[in-house]
Amino acid sequence: MQTVDIATVEALIREGLPRATEEEVADLVSRCAGRALHPDNADLLRPFGPRDRERTRRGRVETLVGCLLTGHRNGWYGNALNPQVRRTIEDAAARAAEVHTLG
Repeated sequence: MQTVDIATVEALIREGLPRATEEEVADLVSRCAGRALHPDNADLLRPFGPRDRERTRRGRVETLVGCLLTGHRNGWYGNALNPQVRRTIEDAAARAAEVHTLG
């Protein structure tokens, strides 16, 4: 298990959830600070590429946060995430989807 650089996590949250408020980003970052990530999940920290779609980015943020918070490789699975954390991610993703729909 390796402790992750919180700046990397914050950058991925901001890029993966571009419509997240400062408060939402700060909440997610504070929950993830000082957490360790299983080596099998190190690929979750790679930067997003041009082929990553909005849904893919949201899913990777949710998976990364889940794995960091639970300490398990499959931390994203089922109800492992606190409902408030999941709601924060879903709300930010919904705002981004609205912009694309209205745009």
